[in-house]
Amino acid sequence: MRRTRLPAHRGWVDVTRSLVPRSGRTVLIEAALFAAGVTAYFLVRGATETSLATAQRHADQLVAVQDAVAPRLESILQSAVLPHDWLVALANWVYMYGHWPLIAVVAAGLAWRRPEVYRWLRTAMLVSGAIGVAVFVTYPVAPPRLVPWLGIADTISDHSESYRVLQPTAFVNQYAALPSLHVGWDLLVGLALLRAGVPWALKILAVTAPLAMALTVVATGNHYVIDVLAGTVVALIGAAVAGRWVRTQSHQGLENRDSRPVRLISGREAPEGSQEVNVPRQAVPAGCEELEAVSERKAG
Repeated sequence: MRRTRLPAHRGWVDVTRSLVPRSGRTVLIEAALFAAGVTAYFLVRGATETSLATAQRHADQLVAVQDAVAPRLESILQSAVLPHDWLVALANWVYMYGHWPLIAVVAAGLAWRRPEVYRWLRTAMLVSGAIGVAVFVTYPVAPPRLVPWLGIADTISDHSESYRVLQPTAFVNQYAALPSLHVGWDLLVGLALLRAGVPWALKILAVTAPLAMALTVVATGNHYVIDVLAGTVVALIGAAVAGRWVRTQSHQGLENRDSRPVRLISGREAPEGSQEVNVPRQAVPAGCEELEAVSERKAG
């Protein structure tokens, strides 16, 4: 087995660059940033919890607005699900495993195979998450399951203990119903998959995941219908900002690439004492497979 010898003077950064391919380093860096962002989101969200009375008062205000258009949609949907144990189990499963596990798998795959789409998803989630946290702080809303007079059951706590393991109470704001980032971020994941040009099976997942989550968050008693609409709007704002950012970065990258001189090599080093002539990239003829360096001897 061949061993790679590394000079003693090289630091850990140089060692990492030697042993880990560039694409792998990018994935590791992005994974660390993603994990830091998620941790910060939960810490801030958990630290902004307010009083139950205030959150319930805001919930009553939202319900009054919603009922003026379509009354008691949450009760209607949950009453259709509760008589069927398999529907309750399915709704609970989608709510628990169709959000963070789905986001983690898709984000990791995009970071590895389509980094430009991953950066779009990351930026969209950061922007929409910041908006969501701002709303949680300024207008906390209790979910239907925590407003007893609405008569909405908490199917997650009544039928499963797994969710509290996945999201410990210390890191969860119980009064963060508005907007629903469960729906909003699943929508962003779906849009990211479509942007990546995935196979048709994953395109079906991209379309059905946010729709299933929209029904699930209401059926499980965790969100109002108006929360779903708000989460969709917040996600689309994040998507728009991310799209503009990606276009700006791409435009700047093209400008830098076109203005930067390109080093043309022929597979051998230029003779010692020669002067390399740098040719701008836009001057390189299209279709050339190999370009030879042009060198000139310095006078004297």
